[in-house]
Amino acid sequence: MQINNSGLLFKQYTKQDLYKSDKKQAGNERDNINDSIKDKIADAFDYSEAEEQQLNAGINAKIQSGEKLSPKELLYLRKKNPILYTKMMMMDRKREILKQRLKTCKSKKEVNDVIAGEVGMIGKKDPDKELKLKTILNTEKEFKKTEHYKRLPAAPKEQDNK
Repeated sequence: MQINNSGLLFKQYTKQDLYKSDKKQAGNERDNINDSIKDKIADAFDYSEAEEQQLNAGINAKIQSGEKLSPKELLYLRKKNPILYTKMMMMDRKREILKQRLKTCKSKKEVNDVIAGEVGMIGKKDPDKELKLKTILNTEKEFKKTEHYKRLPAAPKEQDNK
């Protein structure tokens, strides 16, 4: 500590002291941001028993029909039922891959062949057989509503090599 011209005591800081101070301040700000995020996540799951039952019923209905879950529903599952969350994430990936494959089809017959192939790949003893089947059939149903599908020819065009 030193005394300056006005007689006040002040501490002489080094660059290292200032760096440490900035680090502490940044750490405190980071902790505040993390706490804020944690509070928001906790609020997102602060449901009454009736709301939770309603959310569970909605999730179960979507799962049974093979529909895609909303981000809120996935976040809820991630917190409350991690195993089901993992299964639903796998179904989402399967759905996206299937959509991409269907978009590359050149005819409605080819779309049906892709769907039949996907259904045929489901094992008879697969514990998620029903979930996979519903996901595939729901994806097919959604795809068949698109303009892309409606514009496809019924059968592939035969190419003459003459």
